[in-house]
Amino acid sequence: MQFSRLANLYTTIVVALCFFDFSPVSPVASLTPLLIVFATSALKDVSEDRRRQKGDAQVNSRSAHIVRRDVLDEVMHIDGTWQDIEVGDVLLLKDGDQVPADCILLATSRPDGRCYVETANLDGETNLKIRQVASCTKHFLTAEEILDRYTLEVECDVPNKDLFYFDGVLKLKKFADEAVADTTNKEDTETSLTMDNLILRGSESRNAEWTLGLVIYTGKETKVQMNSVAVPLKRSFVEKTLDTMFVLVLMLLFGISIACTLGNNNWNLDLADDSTPWYIKEDSNGYIFLSYVILFNNLIPLSMYVTMEGVRFVHARYIENDLEMYDVKTDTPAQVRNSNINEDLGQIQYIFSDKTGTLTCNEMIFAKCTIAGLRYNDIEVDPAKRARPGTRFNDGRLLARLNSNHSTKKEIHDFLLLLTICNTVIPETNVPTSPTSSSDSCSVETPTIKYNASSPDEEALVLAAADLGYVLESRDGSLCHTLIQGRPMSFEILNVLEFNSDRKRMSVIVRFPDGSIVLYCKGADDIIFDLLSKSQPQGVAHVTRGHLQEYASEGLRTLTTAMRRLTQEEYDQWNQLYRQAEFSMEGRAAKIAKVSAIIEVELTLLGATAIEDRLQDGVEESICALRKAGIKFWVLTGDKKETALSIGMSSHVIDDNMDVIVLGQRDKGSLRARLEELYVDLVEDKWGSDETSSATSVLLEALKRAILYLWDLVKLALVGRDEEAEARKKRRRLPRREHAGADAAPTDSPAHYDEVYPALPNRDITENSFNRDLCDHDFEPKTDNMTGGTNSMSSGDFIDEELEFAMVIDGKTLALVLDDDIKYLFLAVATQCKSVICCRCSPSQKASVVKLVTEPTLMFSPGNITLAIGDGANDVPMIQAANVGVGISGKEGRQAVLSSDYSIAEFQYLKRLLLVHGNYSYKRISKLILFSFMKNVALSMSNFFLAMETMYSGLLMYFSIFFTLYNALFTTIPIVVIAMYNQDVSPAVLMQYPTLYVNGLKNRSFNWLSFFGWCVLGAWHAYVVYAVPFFTNGSIVWYFSSDSSKLQFDKRDLGLWANGVASYTYLITASTVQVSLMTSNWTRANVLSTVGTLVFYYLFTAFFCAVFGWTKADFYDTEVGYGVVSQLVNEGWFWLGLLFSVVVAILPNYIAKAGRVLFYPEPSHLMREWNRLAKGEDAAVVMDSPRLVRRNTGFAFSHCPGESEMALGVYRSSNMREQSRAGQRSDLSNVGMRVQSPSSSTADGSSPSPKALD
Repeated sequence: MQFSRLANLYTTIVVALCFFDFSPVSPVASLTPLLIVFATSALKDVSEDRRRQKGDAQVNSRSAHIVRRDVLDEVMHIDGTWQDIEVGDVLLLKDGDQVPADCILLATSRPDGRCYVETANLDGETNLKIRQVASCTKHFLTAEEILDRYTLEVECDVPNKDLFYFDGVLKLKKFADEAVADTTNKEDTETSLTMDNLILRGSESRNAEWTLGLVIYTGKETKVQMNSVAVPLKRSFVEKTLDTMFVLVLMLLFGISIACTLGNNNWNLDLADDSTPWYIKEDSNGYIFLSYVILFNNLIPLSMYVTMEGVRFVHARYIENDLEMYDVKTDTPAQVRNSNINEDLGQIQYIFSDKTGTLTCNEMIFAKCTIAGLRYNDIEVDPAKRARPGTRFNDGRLLARLNSNHSTKKEIHDFLLLLTICNTVIPETNVPTSPTSSSDSCSVETPTIKYNASSPDEEALVLAAADLGYVLESRDGSLCHTLIQGRPMSFEILNVLEFNSDRKRMSVIVRFPDGSIVLYCKGADDIIFDLLSKSQPQGVAHVTRGHLQEYASEGLRTLTTAMRRLTQEEYDQWNQLYRQAEFSMEGRAAKIAKVSAIIEVELTLLGATAIEDRLQDGVEESICALRKAGIKFWVLTGDKKETALSIGMSSHVIDDNMDVIVLGQRDKGSLRARLEELYVDLVEDKWGSDETSSATSVLLEALKRAILYLWDLVKLALVGRDEEAEARKKRRRLPRREHAGADAAPTDSPAHYDEVYPALPNRDITENSFNRDLCDHDFEPKTDNMTGGTNSMSSGDFIDEELEFAMVIDGKTLALVLDDDIKYLFLAVATQCKSVICCRCSPSQKASVVKLVTEPTLMFSPGNITLAIGDGANDVPMIQAANVGVGISGKEGRQAVLSSDYSIAEFQYLKRLLLVHGNYSYKRISKLILFSFMKNVALSMSNFFLAMETMYSGLLMYFSIFFTLYNALFTTIPIVVIAMYNQDVSPAVLMQYPTLYVNGLKNRSFNWLSFFGWCVLGAWHAYVVYAVPFFTNGSIVWYFSSDSSKLQFDKRDLGLWANGVASYTYLITASTVQVSLMTSNWTRANVLSTVGTLVFYYLFTAFFCAVFGWTKADFYDTEVGYGVVSQLVNEGWFWLGLLFSVVVAILPNYIAKAGRVLFYPEPSHLMREWNRLAKGEDAAVVMDSPRLVRRNTGFAFSHCPGESEMALGVYRSSNMREQSRAGQRSDLSNVGMRVQSPSSSTADGSSPSPKALD
């Protein structure tokens, strides 16, 4: 691990060379820094390994009750640990125990032979899942009863990581009488095994007093362990760039070493054999190249890696201790699991987010329903009337019609009964019940029962039914016990046809107490409507479709319900086919689906439900802020297109001023043609080219734009930002394609799915000069040519170049897009959109999309910096594929959290994580790296300038101990303090003005230009600190005689080493002053580190030269260091040179910094200047609170084919009606600012923004 960094490997080789005689540097001086680096990294690795070992030991030492046979075939019970478990053991599990190995379920305490398990540690889902005892063992009650009488044999799959598939056979062989050898005395029983009979390691046994399981996979062969992939090693974009810079510096090192070697050889050719200076060893010239490699080794800032890890550790603690990111409700702070990528948080270009549980609360609330064509809960209700938790349904008309002779009474009863029993919800009946009164015509007793559902949707439906008097009380095997309006009723569940993503429906076949058989079915409306009977009244179906569209426009998730009455003969014939498919060993799932489809026909429509999944607190504001910061937002969800689009609009992923591109092609040819068309419109037209443009014209246009850009910069410096902002408004216009009007007739043709729908009219913007200075592009109003209430636009119209686009693409189209021959075309188009929503994504598709955007598309290109955020196990692949993975500790387990780099409690904390901590981390690390290169270049290049005057003899200007302590003590502490505490603006300002994030987004603090600039500054420092002491007092005459081929020392009291100490003193002082100019806010730590470093250096140097002057310097046997400081302090030129060299060294950087602030300021510069002015005028800057006045418009869970266009039309027209009513109002993305007195407060009641930081 230590040599995974090229810098460590290279430095180790150089240190090894220092042990040879030709080295100009002491081996101890070179070895010490390397050992410090290795020791620091080793301690970190040991600490992490120890923590992992401790975790493994805790798991292995968990207790387990094991039942096995001994060598005498006697059954024995062992109270052991997990590490004692072997294949073939029988485990006794109690309620709530975690399963230590993959086991076949043999028996439970429940009479129905079921066991419920929670798999949150496996798939992130907190709902309980049913596991069934193997049919041949469910009548046993103890392990002895099984093992005393039978030998168990299992034939099953080899260990694999498929969490959802298992196939095997369990054989029970009864012991034969020892006196009888005939096999007829044995009873053989054979039972097929499926996933329903397997409980996996890591799951928890629930709702059973005890459970017996036969171990089949242990340790690393368990399914959960085989799915435990190593967390990918992630390195930040800054560190990857640093590797390239390291290679460049290494080339510089070898380059100047070769140059000095050639200079040395040229000098040697001019010398006679007897005129070689006495201080140069005879055999040293043969190794002069290696001597210079050692001499210039400090060009590689080895200590920088150690300081970076320390600074990152501190930044991680800042994140974890930030009370603004602490969730009080769940007692959950932010956590950092990979501090090596902290700086990437300040450079995020794309955010990929899950929807359910990430943007939404994953708390489904039953909102509305339609039964037999009649809507309920669609009018204003009495707010004083409380609805049951999990619903906001309190429409009294439904119960009134149920308890009267209304024509829909029967449909209402079947609808509510379907909600009660058509599910896999598991009620916990051990909770005491209490009656509740109702103001309706009937008073029912609703027990306080906890429902464990397979999905929040099912729980919401069961709670709604219970609230209306249809209570699911308990399950006993195949019996379902209910309380129907106070009357107990039991139903026999004959078959459960489970839901899957292909069927998009779930059915149960129920036998009523009177013997009648009914099939209840619920699912997506596009599936259910196709299964309706031809005798179904078309009026009810048509009205229900309209209600579904209305629910969709409100962003509600919908399910459609239906039923079918069966005769006993019909059921018996079908059930025989179903049993055959159920016991089939090959293609079982496909056969069951095929047989299920036989019975799920000729349905009668009952109605539909509408469930609300509300957004988490702060989601809208957070997404607006992140998009305003310049980050592009992608939503990757498994939901349908309509649901995702609805949430996208309500959460401001898609804004009113966006054109929405919907891709829905089903073949690759039409998809490619559509993408090529969009590529011409969105990509090529930005360069002023068309399909017939030549490469030459494109290059000329690019050159023209570059010249215009440079001219804009000149005007920016000459005429100021206000005029420049006005000039930028005169943008080149792009021709816009003709689109269908808003009131165009809807069509069923999928070809219209990909239409670009025009943006809605934008509102007027209130702006001032400071707003334009802070971020010009945020305050430029966009024009709109829409008239007459229609969105149509002729081909002669034009759109603003800055018009924003959004894209929506469904799962089937996405599968085509991800093919190798088309994905880069899609990427080129999609990256031009501000927002993208991908629907019906599988976990692997999510990861593929993230990888596509993250990985570089061209050689040597860095790629994009991406962040993925999610809360469930299905989000783990995309979290690991992104540069930065963020997990939300929500209701779907901790799998996403454990696989992430950072974890937060809610999505809203992502805003602070990026805008504050990301901003600070990026800028601080950038300062640390750039200064580290600068100071190391200064140290090494000062010896290079001396080499030119010493005939390239490889002479060292400084004491070896100064080389050792240069990075360890004399120059490191001040920059580390800055990297820990520096704040250019306060956190409150960063949160208020997201546009300040642009610094990291555009790589303005750390790029190749800044790197070369700081390296040149280091070379300038080197030349200044070398030249001033050697030339100011005429020392050059003292050291060199008229014969330039020989060096002469000690002609006067001051020698080479004295001037070396003077040069080193100038270097340390200039570097310390330089680093002080890099701080944006002075703290006690800054002052103490800066002043303390200088004081410590002066005291150490005086002490060293006074007490340890007897230390032998390289190549000499004289006490050259003794008394140097005492001589220097008595020389006037030393003090004047100190002042002169410091001022001259830092002057270029100071001038460049001042010029940048004056003529090309960053938003942070403007903010700091404004705060200073506001402070002087006794005023403060505050931000107008955004007015999020929107309607939830969009689509819901499901729809009928061909109705997407109708819904989109509703979306457009509803937004236009809203704007017509609201008139001109401020857009959220254009936030106005004002100056008010300190006594004022912001619109939300908070105090004004903090005072300026000097």
